[in-house]
Amino acid sequence: YQLFVSQTLKDKTLASGFDVLRFLLDESAEQKTKELLMVYFLILSSSSHSQRAGQNESNPLSAQSGLTRDEIEGLCEEFCSRRFPDEQPSISKHVGETLEELEELGIINAAATSIAVEESRPSEQASDEEDAGLQKGKDEVNPATSILYTAVETNVANMKLKEQWESLFPNAG
Repeated sequence: YQLFVSQTLKDKTLASGFDVLRFLLDESAEQKTKELLMVYFLILSSSSHSQRAGQNESNPLSAQSGLTRDEIEGLCEEFCSRRFPDEQPSISKHVGETLEELEELGIINAAATSIAVEESRPSEQASDEEDAGLQKGKDEVNPATSILYTAVETNVANMKLKEQWESLFPNAG
């Protein structure tokens, strides 16, 4: 994508500054729209797939429905690497912003959930941990909070987006 933008800008060097600026704004808006659609689709398809196939019992979050940000980033990277094998797109730095925007639009939901996570403590960390009363090599259970994201159904998402679009033009008949 960056190569495309760079080549196009090079081709437009004779164009006016306004045309170049308009091109950049159009491209960034189009790119953002693609990111929003991709993340929504991946969350929606993942949640509907997990409902049909049953939850994965080895995952402590499987009792809850939804995906963590890390899982969504992984799905995005996998999708992009399959779809664009010659490029190395990195979308993970944009996933957080995209999730916030989708949540503001009302087409995904975020819910905090607490789970117990077991962590193995390597022996090398003994000095500070012994001072804190922990034993070397022992597992300890720490509560962790994760945010799980779920997508609303497409008909609900369509209605919410339509309401927001119509609110932009309140006097339109």
